Amino acid sequence: MKHPRSIAFATAGLFIVLWAVPLARAIFFIHWAQNYLRVDMTLNAANDLHYSTWLLACYAVSLLTAYAFAWLLFWRPTLWSLLPGAWLAFAAVEVIWLHPEMPIHLFWAMVPWRPAIISVVSVAIAATFGHLAHTVCQER
Repeated sequence: MKHPRSIAFATAGLFIVLWAVPLARAIFFIHWAQNYLRVDMTLNAANDLHYSTWLLACYAVSLLTAYAFAWLLFWRPTLWSLLPGAWLAFAAVEVIWLHPEMPIHLFWAMVPWRPAIISVVSVAIAATFGHLAHTVCQER
């Protein structure tokens, strides 16, 4: 690939923009859940606080794995990295679309660790593709 640094920086910028909205919503949801727990002191309020904390932690993991993906693109750019990059973008867009940062009524809108699992698996696949491409190029 030509210009791997430019591609890596553009990818990092894209994922910053994609994860900025969910991270901001998760922070506001945590503040809301803390105030709700302070006022109500019920099990439902504690559930909302627990869920919001998990959401924020998983969003942070997803953002860090997106940075790891950009770092992989910087050092070992391959065309095969498009598929894991698309999965990373799908995880962020799904979170934006589903908007799971709302109080729990009966069931969660989304399992909180789903975007983190998708992101970690995507980066692991991208690292495998990069390693295989590097190994094949060395053998030639």
